[in-house]
Amino acid sequence: CSSDLWYFLILIVEHQSQEMYRIIIALKHQISASVLLFVRYGIWVWIVLWIFLTYPESRSVKVLFQAWFIGGLFSLVAGIVVIKKSLGINFNKISNSNSNSNSNSNSKFNIIKGLKVSVVFFIATVFLKILFTSDKYIIDELGSDAELAAYVFYTAIVFGIMNLLDPAIFSFLYPELVHHHKDSKRKLFESTVKELATSTAIISLVLGLLLVLGFHMYFLFRPNEIYQSYEASFYTVVLAGLFFTWSMVPHFCIYAKGKDVYLLIATVISTVVFILCVYFLNFFTSVILSVSYSLLIATILIFILKFLLYVKIK
Repeated sequence: CSSDLWYFLILIVEHQSQEMYRIIIALKHQISASVLLFVRYGIWVWIVLWIFLTYPESRSVKVLFQAWFIGGLFSLVAGIVVIKKSLGINFNKISNSNSNSNSNSNSKFNIIKGLKVSVVFFIATVFLKILFTSDKYIIDELGSDAELAAYVFYTAIVFGIMNLLDPAIFSFLYPELVHHHKDSKRKLFESTVKELATSTAIISLVLGLLLVLGFHMYFLFRPNEIYQSYEASFYTVVLAGLFFTWSMVPHFCIYAKGKDVYLLIATVISTVVFILCVYFLNFFTSVILSVSYSLLIATILIFILKFLLYVKIK
């Protein structure tokens, strides 16, 4: 298979594996979901690294894609098994029940309802991807290679570290929010929100502090003129990572209450503001700083908007 074909196979497997991950989280099997996430993103990487170090002639994009596909496929199959056991699904009964007219009408209703929700999330995801992808393209187009290298390094490290909160906190608490809201348990819902906010604030601040200390410690022993010359951008990206992480607290609260359109509104406005800020700030400072400051402004705005929208529906 060519690399292009492997790319599209990975795209399909990754998408399905991500959906399996979300379903398993919703079923309150967070440990299983975390293990599958590690299989999908961790184990195969170390295996490929060992192969590349042991057999240098195997170093190619094709081998990398094949390992990525196998890791994703294993995670997908294992996810199906977990869901099947959790729900006690019998696929033979499902196929036989398809002939029932009532089940068909219910299925059509659920499909239409699901499509309405998914369209909102799809548009929101597109704008979020624009926010976190266009920044690199802007620097690539307007800035230097050194600025692009430094910025990509900063964002990868910061948001990669902040993503640790997903399996550590969010995957455990946001299903609780959904269940408490559906069961109309207001006090339990509010106590879970406080737990989510407190845990997110403390752990994210600790991670932010470790990032700053790690930045100084690393370059103290291994100086790098390029990365150190854009130190202000790094601090700005760390702040942006913190505000985006904090915005996930009202995000999950709004999601639990089923007000998905509010999440779309906050994301679209923040993305538009980001682009406008880059355009105007570029007249006053360097490209990497204009993009970094704009990202910080956008994440602060998305946090404020989600918070205010949650207060509105609270």
